This record gives sequence, structure tokens and C-alpha cells, in this order.
Amino acid sequence: MDLYSIALFVHIVGAVLIFVALTIEGVSLRVGFSAASINQVLGPISAVAVLVPGAYMMWAQVGWSGWVAVGIVVYVLIAAGGAFTGINVMRGRMSSGAAGALMATHRALVALVRRRVLAGQRGQHLAGEYRTQVRRGFALLERGLAGYAVKA
Repeated sequence: MDLYSIALFVHIVGAVLIFVALTIEGVSLRVGFSAASINQVLGPISAVAVLVPGAYMMWAQVGWSGWVAVGIVVYVLIAAGGAFTGINVMRGRMSSGAAGALMATHRALVALVRRRVLAGQRGQHLAGEYRTQVRRGFALLERGLAGYAVKA
């Protein structure tokens, strides 16, 4: 077994840990308990397990490509959103319901960017569409989703 195979295995385990952490966070937000202590352990472990072997594999064989850049950007967005909501929920500045709404908005924005990148969209047009959707999403959250999807 060569070093690349070991790095690939650790990278995949790290990705699985990210999904475990996100699942725990999502369930905890729905049920109303704090999973911050669990995610404080899983977050850094998964970050190291994904980023270090990923950097090695990129350097050793794959090189920079579109999906590598998208993966890094999405990982940074996930980490930033998770840190923001986790800190605010732990300090009591944000309810778990509000954190759940914020994370759902984040997931929708990541999915939008992913779909557009896979469809070949790049550059200023994609960035402009992302900014517009961010403004729309946060405007809805700011108003408390008042009247959203209300059937007359």
C-alpha cells in the first residue's frame, strides 16, 4: 500500500466525519439540544483528515482543478457557518430554531453554487447571482419568513 492510498483513505474518512458532524448538528437543532461539545471534537479532526491528505493528493497527482477549488470554498463556507451558529447558540444569542433556519439557507446557497459550477457557470455572473440569492435569503430570515409561502 503506497502513501497515496493511505492519504485517500484518511481523506474519505474525514469526509464521512464531516457528514457525521453535520448530521449531529442538524438533529440537535431540530430536537433542541446542544451538540457543540461533540462538534468541537469532530470539527477539527475532520478538517485535518480532509485537508491534509487532500493537499498531499493534489500536490502528488491531481493538481489544481475546478472541483478542488469548489471543494475548498464549500468547506470554508461550511466551517464558517458552523462556527458562527455554534458560537451564537452556545452563548445564547441565537435560538436553535434560528440556527436551523440559517443553516438551511446556507445549504441551499451551497447547493445553488454547486449546480451552477457543474453546469459550467463561472466568474462574475455566478458571483453576482450568489450575492443576490444571499441578500434574498437573509432578507427572508430577517423578517422571520413572515408571509413566506402563505396560500390565500
